[in-house]
Amino acid sequence: MKQILSSGRPDAASVARELGLGVRTLQRRIMDEGHSFRELLAEVRQGLGTAYLNEPDMQIQEIAFLLGYEDVTSFYRAFRAMEGTTPALKRIHLFEQS
Repeated sequence: MKQILSSGRPDAASVARELGLGVRTLQRRIMDEGHSFRELLAEVRQGLGTAYLNEPDMQIQEIAFLLGYEDVTSFYRAFRAMEGTTPALKRIHLFEQS
């Protein structure tokens, strides 16, 4: 999933294709683990987003692109929903912890 994020809006079909699986097989395996594709996508984006924010040379626009968001506004909205803060404030907090 991480590999295809920046190629656009990642979906189950593109992830299944990358793994050499059928979409139904991928969905069944994800469900067997008690998750949904959307949950896994959000989890991957959250983890990578935090890691990217730790990189001082990466611009927030670049991070949004690498995570597969259509624009920076979509990234901000999703990040705020997941983290309860903006990417810029999270970045400041991460650097304060270092």
